Amino acid sequence: MSIKFNKAAQLSLVILLVVTLVFTPGLTGHAEEPEEKLNNLGSALGEYESELGQATKELEALVSEVEASKMDLLEAEEQEAKQHEEMKLRIKYMYETGSVSLLQLLIESSDLASLTANIEYVSMVTSHDREMLTEYQRVVEDTAARAADLEGRRNELSSLQTQLNEKIASTEEAIKKASAEVDAKRKAELEALQAALDEAKKYEDAVSPEEGNNQGSGGSNETTPPPSGNGSNGSGSNGALYTLDQFLSMGVVNWGGYRFTYYSQSVLPGPGLNIPGRHVNADGYVSDGDGYIVLAALGAKGAVYDTPFGYQGKVYDSCPSAGTLDVYIR
Repeated sequence: MSIKFNKAAQLSLVILLVVTLVFTPGLTGHAEEPEEKLNNLGSALGEYESELGQATKELEALVSEVEASKMDLLEAEEQEAKQHEEMKLRIKYMYETGSVSLLQLLIESSDLASLTANIEYVSMVTSHDREMLTEYQRVVEDTAARAADLEGRRNELSSLQTQLNEKIASTEEAIKKASAEVDAKRKAELEALQAALDEAKKYEDAVSPEEGNNQGSGGSNETTPPPSGNGSNGSGSNGALYTLDQFLSMGVVNWGGYRFTYYSQSVLPGPGLNIPGRHVNADGYVSDGDGYIVLAALGAKGAVYDTPFGYQGKVYDSCPSAGTLDVYIR
């Protein structure tokens, strides 16, 4: 059989190419397909939401720590106030009544033992006051440092929350746009495919005769009677519906419930075929001695079929496709 790219085959190849380009990712030259972009954005959104959840947990824990720190600070302030009041009482007792001198201690002391005791008491009170003041300063400094550290951590987590919320909002907006791109792409793909299918239908309607003219009134697949010939067998071309040139141009003719294609004997001469009186008739068809044009069909050899080319045809060769009649031509 000859390999020929008629119009129908060419159109089929075009449709196949359109479908391949439309539905095969990467062939259109885009750096990133909308579907891939949408998937990447979805992954990024999931990561941001996970980070935000972790930051929120840390911030909640920190809030609890801040509350505990406030209680500690309040307790320390109460202790500091108590210590401060005690220190003021001692200072008032010792210093507001006048300076305590060694001479006073000597006068007021009845003996050496009481003098020693008075001096040790003054020294102990003074040392205790210094220790209390130092402790007060340490508590104030530690509490302030701890409060500043907690506030700094709180600010960092709050800032991280703000950044993640902005990223999530931005990613959600990008997802909306990517989803619109995916929808638009799918719509364009379907429109392109539909256009290709419409074009194929137009071509089929153009090359196929109206079946109502070739079938019986009941819509059956009965073949149209053969065109009247000049001879008693298969000869005669004045009833042809299609000339050979039209047949060659169309590539395929659908007529009488059959699909007619052609073989060229210049490509497939078929030397093994037993065709009595084989010759090429005046219209360019390979014929036998009785005027029948040579056919290949799926069925018994010798069967006779009507054709739209002005001749009846007889089967001398086999064809693998049911419903197809291959016509031998020059």
